[in-house]
Amino acid sequence: MEKKVIVLIDKDGFSDIKLMLESILSEEKIKDVEIVLDKDFKKISDTNDTCFVFDYDNQDIKDYLRSKDAKMISFGKTCDADLCATDNIDTEGGINFKLNYKGSIVPVWLKNSKPQSIQNALLAFSVADALGVSILDISERLKNY
Repeated sequence: MEKKVIVLIDKDGFSDIKLMLESILSEEKIKDVEIVLDKDFKKISDTNDTCFVFDYDNQDIKDYLRSKDAKMISFGKTCDADLCATDNIDTEGGINFKLNYKGSIVPVWLKNSKPQSIQNALLAFSVADALGVSILDISERLKNY
């Protein structure tokens, strides 16, 4: 497990991510997570014992991270990222999709969620993985989100 997780995201497109993370991670693990918006990511100086979680679709963030020697986990709209969602189905009861990660596929159900919740869920899965939390456990915890 890494000492600290820094989440690099753009301010647009990620709503309620703190609420989602708080609903699936313990208070102890939440303390190790820092969310940094794209306008502030270049201010990060200390990257020792850090895992960066980032939106693979943001080219500025990818360019910035090229010079960093740290663990990185990406999520995105395409499966070029470490984590991606496929086979999205939007129903009256929520959304389901397949999480693709490290050659495995995990079914995910988000109750009463909106389509943008998929990106938030991918980010949450990425953070959980960086903190050593099982992807299957997170899938279960998100069922009622």
